[in-house]
Amino acid sequence: MACAVILSLSVGRVLAHDTWLEPQAFARRSGDVAEFDLTSGHGFPEAEHAIARERLARAECRVAGKPQRMHPASVRPKSLRLAVRLQQEGTAVCRVELKPRSIELTDEQVAAYFDEIDAPDAIRRDWAAAPRPRAWRETYAKYAKSMVGSGAWQKDGTWSKPVGMAFEIVPESNPLSIRAGEQMAVRVLHDGSPLSGLSVALAGVGTPNVWRRTDAQGRAKFEVPSAGRWIVRGTDLRAEARGRWRSRFTTLVFDAQPGAAAVDVPLQADSPVRLIANPAGAFARLPRLAGLPGAGVVASWLAPAAEGNALRFAVWRDGAWSPSREVARGSDWFVNWGDFPSVVPITERFWSAHWLVNQRGGRSYDYDIALAVSADAGASWSKPVTPHRDGAPAEHGFVSIFARGELAGLVWLDGRDYISPKDGAAHSHDGKSGNFALRYTEVSPEGALAPEQVLDGNVCTCCPTAAAVTPAGPVVAYRGRREGEIRDNFVVRRTETGWSAPAPLGGEEWHIAGCPVNGPALATNGLNVVAAWYTAEGNRPRVRAALSRDGGKSFGRAIVVDDRDPLGRVAVAWQDAQTAVVAWMTAADPRTTNSSIALRTIDLAGSAGPVVRLVDVSPGRDTGMPQLVSDGSRLMLAWTEPGPAYGVRTALVRNLPRSQASGN
Repeated sequence: MACAVILSLSVGRVLAHDTWLEPQAFARRSGDVAEFDLTSGHGFPEAEHAIARERLARAECRVAGKPQRMHPASVRPKSLRLAVRLQQEGTAVCRVELKPRSIELTDEQVAAYFDEIDAPDAIRRDWAAAPRPRAWRETYAKYAKSMVGSGAWQKDGTWSKPVGMAFEIVPESNPLSIRAGEQMAVRVLHDGSPLSGLSVALAGVGTPNVWRRTDAQGRAKFEVPSAGRWIVRGTDLRAEARGRWRSRFTTLVFDAQPGAAAVDVPLQADSPVRLIANPAGAFARLPRLAGLPGAGVVASWLAPAAEGNALRFAVWRDGAWSPSREVARGSDWFVNWGDFPSVVPITERFWSAHWLVNQRGGRSYDYDIALAVSADAGASWSKPVTPHRDGAPAEHGFVSIFARGELAGLVWLDGRDYISPKDGAAHSHDGKSGNFALRYTEVSPEGALAPEQVLDGNVCTCCPTAAAVTPAGPVVAYRGRREGEIRDNFVVRRTETGWSAPAPLGGEEWHIAGCPVNGPALATNGLNVVAAWYTAEGNRPRVRAALSRDGGKSFGRAIVVDDRDPLGRVAVAWQDAQTAVVAWMTAADPRTTNSSIALRTIDLAGSAGPVVRLVDVSPGRDTGMPQLVSDGSRLMLAWTEPGPAYGVRTALVRNLPRSQASGN
């Protein structure tokens, strides 16, 4: 037992720090290594303190009735990373027990502590009646538990069996398959016996504690309000001889999936758009949508992790979401509203994902691309590689990933040759062009990288890129940069002989001496290609679009989508074989200060349908870049709710009105 320590934290953040065990992913293949973050914090899932290795009394997983020891893998800034190789199929019931410690508290801290754990009235009365002067001296122990599905875990019901901790929350609802709106039933055991009258709480990201008292059998039930990661927590506090106290803390972490009925109500009466729940959870942001080969959508997003951020994803297919999974997490990621991660299916089984990592000791915008591949449709991921091999302290980002046959194609903006005007360099030197470039490489299902190529040696520094694939080959769109600070959009195509020369998309000749962070969008349907983009040439902000019927080799006249001072941030998709849909953010309303996400159809004849305003959003960076993609029969739209709580919103779109001139 450690020596007594005086707690120096402020009132309200005192002893009642929970310790929890959070898996990086709640489902793994048999034989995979499962990793967990062991951490303490005042409010789940915000980590505050790493647990020292020497505090571990026991750390193991029970899989198919067999114990497997968890080993410390690394010490993170705010967590101790534990790992175990899951050698059996089934439910891995994992638990950690910490060695006891002692503590002393002031009267003021004790009052806050009682509120944090919802201490029973009897405890409060005993402390109030204690003779003065009085000192609170307590010995406490902590227990944490979580579960991971290994292989065909659905056949294993051992999740409902105790693991033998002195203070334990035993789930009576399967924590690996519970959905939002369902009840999570638990039973609390103290030294193996049911504990009645204990206050236990359910808490999630950004949500207050929901308290329940256990009944005579130690049972309590909670309704899980939304998808995402949750914690059930409880503290048993008891008086001992000579004015001392003893406590035990216990937690259970689980991941709730979206409710079975995913479709909510229309945004408004007779609206073609219906909001649908998704598994991202509160504080998730920066969604990215990608179509599955055949039908379906992969939605990915950035989520808070025990420390830093995590790239997570889920699959939408046949009107329902799959359980969410994790690709990677890190504490050193570059996170930006306009440049954010993705998960992209290349074939049914071969997927690719990317995220951005700050360069150690670099400047604010010195960051690298991390690229991982999966050969099993996202069930497991390779160690990341860096597709650019320059090693330069520079910006590398705004990635677009697309299918290149059985390979993954990758384009990005690369700043290795960039010379900032503020560095006093008006011209290139030291062999550098002085410009950002659009670069390309390919990655195989095994993670092997092809040589890099420069597709355009002078591009805008921070506008998102876009890519789509036709039977004639891939098409890439981006904002270029030409003499005199002309920053129009261009396209390049992959042909049988290689990449084409850049061709202007709109040709507005917009002169702007800085990056507008407003890139183009592309979508294909056979050889039909739709492109949409933002320009403010002549100080006239507008969204435009154009159609190609030859795989992007040539585009027709530009079509005005919105010329009433829109913000841009465009996305496009095909509603059917004849009709494309453009999404964008409109001008902010001067009365409400809100922008709107709007949709408008364009048919192959070049006629535009009416503008359909969907939902009010913040015009700021917290909304990110709205996403639009087809799931095979409908369109899915995604965006970020305003900070600081954020949250990813998704909606299904069907049968938007078309132009009457089209005759459809």
